Amino acid sequence: MEFASGIAETVSVRLASYAAQEVCLAWGAQHELRKLNKTLLAIKLVLEDAEKKQLQNPLITHWLGNLKDVCNDAEDVLDEFEFRKLRLKVQRSVKGKFLSLQGCEALEELPNGIGNLINLRLLFLTTQQMYLPKGVFKRLTLLQTLLISSCKNLKSLGEEMEYLTNLRQLWIGMCGNLESLPPNMKNLTAFHTLAIADCKKLELMRSGEGISGLRSFSVAESNLEALPNWLQESVDTLQSMLIGDCDNLTALPDWLQNLTLLEQLVIGECPKLSALPQGMHCLTALRVLMISGCPELRKRCKRETGEDWSKIKHVPKRVLDDSDDD
Repeated sequence: MEFASGIAETVSVRLASYAAQEVCLAWGAQHELRKLNKTLLAIKLVLEDAEKKQLQNPLITHWLGNLKDVCNDAEDVLDEFEFRKLRLKVQRSVKGKFLSLQGCEALEELPNGIGNLINLRLLFLTTQQMYLPKGVFKRLTLLQTLLISSCKNLKSLGEEMEYLTNLRQLWIGMCGNLESLPPNMKNLTAFHTLAIADCKKLELMRSGEGISGLRSFSVAESNLEALPNWLQESVDTLQSMLIGDCDNLTALPDWLQNLTLLEQLVIGECPKLSALPQGMHCLTALRVLMISGCPELRKRCKRETGEDWSKIKHVPKRVLDDSDDD
């Protein structure tokens, strides 16, 4: 059973957050929220002691049950605050360029009006939905940055991404059930940055076709065994690449040498990666190489004596396991 003191603590933390936000000021409720927060914190201290004694006294058990109901009622009130705050945020974004629903993990459905915010430049989404509703992206033709985070149920981003003709950056994180990237991304001619983290079901090898012109690509906490071949569509544009926490990655592709504009390569926590491809010396634009958490690769890159030293000695800045090689 969830203890009343735990609920009280949750409510007090949420109150402290809400008290600092403009929605509270708009309602003239900031002072009252702070008073309620102090009261709940005091109750919590009493409850912690009472919970330890409830097994010996059935009256205390009954009392705790009643207080739990009170605390749950307080949480319901805060849920109403959250809803109104979200509504205010959407309403104020009609003329604005920024909308963030970050952290709204309890949000069961995205607000219907998002698709009408045609002036949006940046959109940050969190939702419980398995699929993004149709029509969300069709009119957001000015959107430049899209961030999707903590959508634990999301399986697909749908097929409407192609309408985001001005999209430049796509960031996807902590979407554990996401299975594929959107199709038809070849129409995104302004697109240049793709970052993916902690989306372990995402099949990057089987999705992503059509993505081209990338300047920055990063992938972290992935089950990737190899880099996706569609990255070759960006050989003439890619300038930065980050690969981190990819436990199953065993090798970098030979076509890596064709990334003639690559300036920065960061590789971290890829323990099975044991060697660099033969053509690394062809990356004449490479200015920064960072390698950490790759013990075998680190040995091969050891100055003068490592088997891969000749492949990287032309790089001006080398950081191997958090220490400068030079």
